[in-house]
Amino acid sequence: MVQKGSSIAGGTSEIRIRGRSSLRNVSDAPLLYIDGIRVNNRLTGSGSQPAASRLDDIDPANIESIEIIKGPAAATLYGTEASNGVIQIITKKGADGPARWDFTMRQGMSYFNDAAERFDLNYGYDPSGNIISANLVELEDARGTPIFSTGHDQFYNLAVAGGSQRMQYFLSGSGTFNDGITPDNYGHRYNAQLNLSAQPNTTITLNANAGFVLSRYRLPLQRNLGVLPELQRGSPESLNEPHHGFYAIPPEAVWEAYNLNQDVNRMTAGLSVTHDPFEWFDHRLTLGLDFTDQEITNYTPRLGEQYAQFFTAEDASGSKEVNREEVLYSTIEYNATVSKDITEALTSNTSGGFQIYQKSIEFLEAEGLGFPATGVKTIAGAGTYQRGRDDFVENNTVGFFVQQQFGWKDRLFLTGAIRADDNSAFGSDFDVVYYPKVSGSWVISEEPFWNVGFVNSLRIRAAYGESGQQPDAFAALRTFQARANPTGDASVTPQFVGNPDLGPERGKEIEAGFDLGMFSGRVNVDFSYYDQKTTDAILSRNVAPSMGFSSTQFVNVGQVSNSGFEVGVNALAIDTRNVA
Repeated sequence: MVQKGSSIAGGTSEIRIRGRSSLRNVSDAPLLYIDGIRVNNRLTGSGSQPAASRLDDIDPANIESIEIIKGPAAATLYGTEASNGVIQIITKKGADGPARWDFTMRQGMSYFNDAAERFDLNYGYDPSGNIISANLVELEDARGTPIFSTGHDQFYNLAVAGGSQRMQYFLSGSGTFNDGITPDNYGHRYNAQLNLSAQPNTTITLNANAGFVLSRYRLPLQRNLGVLPELQRGSPESLNEPHHGFYAIPPEAVWEAYNLNQDVNRMTAGLSVTHDPFEWFDHRLTLGLDFTDQEITNYTPRLGEQYAQFFTAEDASGSKEVNREEVLYSTIEYNATVSKDITEALTSNTSGGFQIYQKSIEFLEAEGLGFPATGVKTIAGAGTYQRGRDDFVENNTVGFFVQQQFGWKDRLFLTGAIRADDNSAFGSDFDVVYYPKVSGSWVISEEPFWNVGFVNSLRIRAAYGESGQQPDAFAALRTFQARANPTGDASVTPQFVGNPDLGPERGKEIEAGFDLGMFSGRVNVDFSYYDQKTTDAILSRNVAPSMGFSSTQFVNVGQVSNSGFEVGVNALAIDTRNVA
């Protein structure tokens, strides 16, 4: 399910797979992988301002395919953090042959349809006590200072791919330029992608990829002083006053005073080495890094007389707040598979491996109030108040898995797997967590007794699996916070009591369904029923004041149930020489 968060330039959408799986106020975003590398999929924002999803950093023109791995039954091998599902994105690769150039251009527009008709009239009284009304959107249009305008959306992409039998390449660059429907909303994003594949000999394949993102978006103010709240609370009684009918601040003053920018610099790089020394054995090592440098800046310049009249003296003197976040994801993954034909009808595939994931986040916040003159833009130039703080969070996961699959006559398959995980956020007394999985499928249409002419294929399937969601980084730890003691020296005071027994939330799911192909593959139907339950859900509870800690403690006591069914139909309705 894709939830559209906002239609503004730089706005974001949230993706949920099979609903909520946790009672905590945390993101339900699935894990995100690009070419086998776990990458940043955080949803971040500044207070009540629009949030930004790092999924939006990816250029769709570079995507070859997307795989949605749904629920714990499918995500067992991804372990802790995977109970919200997994999205695997595979980017385009080169091919043997001469260079092939592709150019893509998209043009579009954004607009607020019938804006004047979609806002209620603003009412008030004239000096005689008569009720009067006004449509502020229409009045602003008549004044020549329209609130809403038509935004221009642009996208340009140039890509080249080619290579030889031993080396293939794909190189892409793109630019995205969006204008919102108000003057304080616009942005741009630049993407670059380089993918290389090499086969130094018949048993080794090397894949290297690197992606770069550079973006800046100015986002509209959405707090109490934003244009829309001002428009809704306006009154025709003040049409002849400086704020011409708006509640306190006219739109042009809002746009001048508040500058909210989100800047992102991002680099994703990975290296994968696949070795097939024997027909029955292959293994792969994957290394990757994903680094995101995001900065959210909220800047108000020192206002001149034209706009200062609408603000308090403190607000009109200017301010700047900067929130910077540096996020680094590291991936080390090794997989090996042994394939063997036990008999002519029975096949076996045994897989195993390990993953090491590290996520580190560095925060830096700074704020300054009161600029002594117009044109000052730095926090160091603030004369009334300055403050700053920084923080660092790190989370590490180590997981091992083994999976066994048997196949009977290429129509009946049975798979069993188990994964063991340890995570740095687990309590000190909590041991390794284990996630089992079992699944089976039967291609009935391959059986000799099958004789349904219009049904080309029918596969029924069922699975049970578990995965998890680790606690927050410091939820299990007993912590203390710094403070000044009565003498003015630095000291500490109790903060969180911690919980050494705190473990992950465990998602458990049963899934059953079928895949049906009819009419020579022209119609395909997928049906799935799922029943998902999260046990040991993490909740907070009050602690006894006598313990010396006044805050709450996180414990594994909750449960979330979630069930439903999914139906997908893909039909090739028309298939002629010229039209499909």
